[in-house]
Amino acid sequence: MVLVRYFLIGLIVYLLVRALVRATEEKGSSKVSGNETKGPGTGKKISKDTGDYVDYEELKK
Repeated sequence: MVLVRYFLIGLIVYLLVRALVRATEEKGSSKVSGNETKGPGTGKKISKDTGDYVDYEELKK
């Protein structure tokens, strides 16, 4: 029973530390990724998350 208790406490500590590490990485990477998407000369006004733009012509029947 004591071993299960130590395992659960260790698991909780591991998950908390992992969450803190990911949160600090996201803060640092958001600054970098923001600069990368706004590079000069890209000319795109649509973000990559939006999807592909398809240009089509209407067919006359």
